[in-house]
Amino acid sequence: MNGLFDLHTHSSRSFDNKRGPSIEEIARRASEIGLTGIAITDHDILPPLKELESLSEAFDILIFPGCEITTDKGHIIAIGPLKELPPSHNIQSVLSFLKTKNILVIAAHPFDKKYGIGDYIRELPIHAIEVNGRRAHRTNQEAKRIANELAIPLVGGSDAHQIDQLGSIVTRLKKNVETVTDLINCVEHGETSVSSVRSRTRFSLSS
Repeated sequence: MNGLFDLHTHSSRSFDNKRGPSIEEIARRASEIGLTGIAITDHDILPPLKELESLSEAFDILIFPGCEITTDKGHIIAIGPLKELPPSHNIQSVLSFLKTKNILVIAAHPFDKKYGIGDYIRELPIHAIEVNGRRAHRTNQEAKRIANELAIPLVGGSDAHQIDQLGSIVTRLKKNVETVTDLINCVEHGETSVSSVRSRTRFSLSS
């Protein structure tokens, strides 16, 4: 499927979101607002793959397994069927670990002062840079600037911790995607744009 994908969502399984929505509630809401797919990216915990498969079929949307991984330099999003988390928080070790897997690696809210990897982005082998639905316009502008400078694709994610935040920022994929491999290929070839499901128009980062 091509279409609109929210590549950064959190369920109640995240340590900072115990009162948040269940994965089923996220999947249902994603279907209701017309998303093609989502990634479940809870903090430092892997999602239940069988549940994702069941919900994907029930709500007729793609659901990618993922994780927002805490490193010693900031957060990164890993999307793909990981069987275990990296054994170290060292960012170089984390990225080396992920490189051996079929995983899409995204710099999450890279210019957030507390949780972003910041200028380390220049040194790291990542697939994409995120425009984030819960961060300030200024930090998203900086993400766009550095993505253009380094010729790294931009993707969008709501970073939703509550159900009404889902789809605030999404990734529009221009090619058909059915698997994580398809998703990686689409991103690597720059076949993405950043949108909002609320307007169904291309998201503008102009001031």
